[in-house]
Amino acid sequence: MPCATVLARKVRRISGHSCRCSFGASTKELPRAELGEVERGTRAVLDVLSKRIDRGAAVKIATVFPEDLLKFWPAFIQEAVRGRQQGAA
Repeated sequence: MPCATVLARKVRRISGHSCRCSFGASTKELPRAELGEVERGTRAVLDVLSKRIDRGAAVKIATVFPEDLLKFWPAFIQEAVRGRQQGAA
């Protein structure tokens, strides 16, 4: 399963309730988070990701995100995804 699909599913499951995350051999219960905190954290992760990997790769990953999660990517990635989608139509 592509990493972006896994990330998208995990983001959808986070809804202000506690959740479990696995990091290697350890599993940790995450504290309850407010929706605003989850959204800020998601934006921060995708912002760093978009700066650390090739722009084309970031756009490719972002295209598999559901439309409602695309808003968490930086604006330049959102624009590139929409341009790619319009070109495919």
